Amino acid sequence: MASTVAGAVGRIDPRALTATLSGEVSKIYDGTTAATLVVANYVLSGAVSGDAVALNSPTAGLFDTRDTGTGKTVTVAGLALTGADAGNYTVTSTVAGAIGRIDAPATPAPTALSTSAGDPFAQAHGAQPRFASGGGLISIAPDLSRIAEWTTPAPSSTVANAQSETESESELAAQAEAEGESTQLAEAEAGASVPLAAATPAPTSAGPSPSSPGPARAAVPARTTAASAGAP
Repeated sequence: MASTVAGAVGRIDPRALTATLSGEVSKIYDGTTAATLVVANYVLSGAVSGDAVALNSPTAGLFDTRDTGTGKTVTVAGLALTGADAGNYTVTSTVAGAIGRIDAPATPAPTALSTSAGDPFAQAHGAQPRFASGGGLISIAPDLSRIAEWTTPAPSSTVANAQSETESESELAAQAEAEGESTQLAEAEAGASVPLAAATPAPTSAGPSPSSPGPARAAVPARTTAASAGAP
């Protein structure tokens, strides 16, 4: 009689492994629930020491909501085992953990306003807005606390000075024009009062000309007056 017996009555069930999430999964708010994981976010426990078994560590997961906050639940689907001994184990295909964090976008500090040299608007109304980037974002909103300065009319003293300068320039131009007309009039009057004989040079004192009966008498320019003009 044989001392050994065999039969296909045995069964070894796969060992169930436990997958958990660890660390933190974070992002800046982008309006979606998408989460990105790395290998370090997964922990697989329960395997027999020395067995070659591991998780496939999916990189895509989901936050519970798209809103900002900490301690948010991150869920990952599609888990599977890899390695030579993977057939001896099982693992659930979905894992979740409160390791999520969604932060609000950082608000860059507004840059100091500056005034452009020689800018009439800046001189009359104050500094104009200047914008600069910071924190990866660009500020497109002006500092509304100074909107009153940008819309305030120019000071009355500035307007008065400009008007005064304009009036002074007009007065100087009018004065120069009047002086020019007076000079032209005086020259015209002087030219009209000199008779044609005045243009003839007087004889020299060397002596009478041979052809003249006596010494020449210097011509005296006649001045015509209102009284002489009316005399007979």
